Amino acid sequence: METSQQSTSFRFEGAYVRIVMPFATSYKQPEAMNKIGASDSTHAAYGSALTRFNEYQTSRNDPLFIDLKVIHVQDEHLQKLMLDFGRYLANTDLTYGKDGKCIVTSTKGDYFTKVKVALKEKFPDHEAWKMESSWFDALKSDIEKGAN
Repeated sequence: METSQQSTSFRFEGAYVRIVMPFATSYKQPEAMNKIGASDSTHAAYGSALTRFNEYQTSRNDPLFIDLKVIHVQDEHLQKLMLDFGRYLANTDLTYGKDGKCIVTSTKGDYFTKVKVALKEKFPDHEAWKMESSWFDALKSDIEKGAN
């Protein structure tokens, strides 16, 4: 697998943080993107969502998406991971571009959804998916309400 480095800066809990991290340039995109008619922007959005997830994981010294194993998400850990990632999205000023514009709340919600889709494809037999409607929509709504 090819890797490269990516640098990003963001504001988290009042401090500006800059992370330089490796990321997979040849990562296989989730199957949801391989459907006929998926636009270039859809492909880019999955890449952006997983990059933001990897930023979060790196900030906690946890495995990148591609390195996640069943042990990392067993039992309630998958829902906890999603809850914590959602809080990160809601409480972090994520920026993009050279001028450092902030990502809007709806984009943060989209990132949250895209990471869920990727996790669901990576761990399709996880018990959390059987009761997904009882926790996912509420978390996404909280992100979109609480995001800056």
